[in-house]
Amino acid sequence: MGDFSDKRVVISGASRGIGESIAKLFAADGGKVVCAARTLREGEHQRAGSLETTVDAIRTAGGEATAVAANISVPEECEAMVQATHDTYGSVDILVNNAALMYPVATKDYQLNRWMRT
Repeated sequence: MGDFSDKRVVISGASRGIGESIAKLFAADGGKVVCAARTLREGEHQRAGSLETTVDAIRTAGGEATAVAANISVPEECEAMVQATHDTYGSVDILVNNAALMYPVATKDYQLNRWMRT
């Protein structure tokens, strides 16, 4: 991907899926990664994946990462996420807004209100 040595990276939705993969890529290329999502520990969500799992995998691979539990639909939690990043690594260099709600239904059956929340 590139050289992200000493870059501070915040990734929302980093507990699983695309966000988890993005976090691992930035960390592998030297980024100091703040992994943010609502699911801190395994078992707190019906789907597998958690911030602790993502951060553990990054650290095991030799990268640097910190977990911050945050619901990005709540402004105060976004502010707390940025503050936690600042307290841990300093200012934010890169922000990846990856978090989204997902409803496992066919696109043709997707209700408008769910699309708007996603």
